[in-house]
Amino acid sequence: MPFLFGVTGADELAGVVLVRLLGDLGVGAAAARAQLARMRIDGQLAASHRGRQAHYRLAGPFAASFRHVRDASGGGAPRWDGHFHALLYQVPEAQRAYRDRLRRMAQLVGYGLMQQGVLIAVRDLTGELGAVIAECPAGCRVQAATIALPAADAAEVARAAWDLEAVAATFRGHIGTLSAALAAEGSPPPTAATLARFAEVLNAVYVDLIRDPRLPAALLPPDWPRPELDRLMGRVRERFLPAASRYARSVMAEAE
Repeated sequence: MPFLFGVTGADELAGVVLVRLLGDLGVGAAAARAQLARMRIDGQLAASHRGRQAHYRLAGPFAASFRHVRDASGGGAPRWDGHFHALLYQVPEAQRAYRDRLRRMAQLVGYGLMQQGVLIAVRDLTGELGAVIAECPAGCRVQAATIALPAADAAEVARAAWDLEAVAATFRGHIGTLSAALAAEGSPPPTAATLARFAEVLNAVYVDLIRDPRLPAALLPPDWPRPELDRLMGRVRERFLPAASRYARSVMAEAE
């Protein structure tokens, strides 16, 4: 779903457009409508109506994760200021559903799990979790804090909190896939097939970019592959995005 918002460049898309474009990606109409309904229930999409037509936009931490990936791609890494921003949480087993939701949403927007009860990030992300924190049940506690560490110690903490070795291995796999796609294909036409191929090449990459916390260089392992992945993603976008966007916007125009 975020891929389609990215291709169109729109903040809001009509339901009929999303169903049509999801169909181009191989999702049946009934399954597409069910996905829209499920994502709305889960707070990942917000809907408004214009006459009889429903329009959707990304919402909540799901939207924040999309912005995190979109805005970080190709951008400079932050500097290390000597401390992590942290969320300290105490949630009894009776409220484990809330604990699991808090951790899932926090990791979606960029937090890593330092240890049980401690989530960390290199910048304050509590604003992205306002709605989830506000849901904190009675008897539970969620507290913002800072954890100061020397850079060498912080790098060790970061390696485990975000499983950086596994993330690097995944990124290297994507580098191989993108390199092969660029070597094999020329300039595509503005068709549904181009949209589908663009999604096939890049969508899995975007999903895995959510796992990248965009850490300062001082906290990253040697030979971190994200810069090379960004370079290849830029080439893939140059190759496919203009045609895919023209096609998607033609679908939007037909629905008006």
